[in-house]
Amino acid sequence: MKKLFFKNNTGITLIALVVTIIVLLILAGISISMLAGENGIVTKSKDANIATRAGEVQDRVGLEISNNKIAEYTGGQKKTRNQVIEELSTEGKLTSNEVQELLDTENPVDVITIGGIIIDFGPLPKETVKASLKPGETSTATETDNYT
Repeated sequence: MKKLFFKNNTGITLIALVVTIIVLLILAGISISMLAGENGIVTKSKDANIATRAGEVQDRVGLEISNNKIAEYTGGQKKTRNQVIEELSTEGKLTSNEVQELLDTENPVDVITIGGIIIDFGPLPKETVKASLKPGETSTATETDNYT
């Protein structure tokens, strides 16, 4: 009877069960550290989001500076610094703290840093300028904008 009992033994041993549990715990620990650690996926995605936002703001400011230069020669309307800031804020590209820093009436700044990228709003005019000039002409006529 004993031989028959040992021949049909096909169950899981306690050692195999413990080894399986240990392997699963190791895999779980590695997965959690890759997801939420200092160099984890969540942290990297947040950093990438900030860098993308900074790049979009920098590209937009550069585009508006170029458009303003074109407007000098075509007689178009230039966008002011405050108009660009308001548009970027409306689109969710600038946070309220960044907008407040740029539009501070007592100590406004022309340069902000987003995610390590320095963005210069200085070349944008602070007042609305009607650019109906021919190439090479200059004008001092300005209209005060309503954003300050």
